[in-house]
Amino acid sequence: DVDENFDPVPSRFSCIKEKMALAKAATKTGRGVWQVVPYFIDMETQLKNIQELGDISLETGINLLLELELQGGFIGIFHAMSEQDITHFLQDPNTMIDSDGDLFNFGEGYPHPRCYGAFPKVLGHYVRDKNIINLENAIKKMTYLPAEKIGMKDRGRILEGAFADLVVFDRATIKDNSTYTDPHHFPSGINYVFINGEMVLEKGKITGKMPGKWLKRKTE
Repeated sequence: DVDENFDPVPSRFSCIKEKMALAKAATKTGRGVWQVVPYFIDMETQLKNIQELGDISLETGINLLLELELQGGFIGIFHAMSEQDITHFLQDPNTMIDSDGDLFNFGEGYPHPRCYGAFPKVLGHYVRDKNIINLENAIKKMTYLPAEKIGMKDRGRILEGAFADLVVFDRATIKDNSTYTDPHHFPSGINYVFINGEMVLEKGKITGKMPGKWLKRKTE
């Protein structure tokens, strides 16, 4: 038997660098390029909606992307999955929930909304609002399952002797607030966060403590 898991991001859109963007655009022969790249971010991190350019041809769209690449590069935001895809993945027992987020300075650039709200989106939208999966299963997919997958028996569980990595949230109000055009917003409904037993978020405010540690995969 093959032991396999997968960790999709709970978003219909992906956000990738220019070389992958060009490869994707080049494979979509005959389709309007705006269907492939609904937004792009140029070298000055200015978000632009490619639909505003009108009904351009695939060739024109690819030439535009090549021009942006020569000017210093860009990031493309792509249609990647449907809501049906996300539902299917979330309900699969082998799914682990992922943010695939990057580190950005607050207020700078246009990071993907997943960087701020991947997990709150699952807990608020897909658990509370749409009832796609239950709360316990969602939390398992965010914590215990990935920790178990990489051999960390003392992480991902509330257990005597385990590291106290805890998030205290209000299931009635937790919500992601980040968008593609206005991404720099923290989620609502998270009250306290503990890392290795130390409080790093208190009543929604960052405490300034940094007890995090570099973790390495454990092998048997």
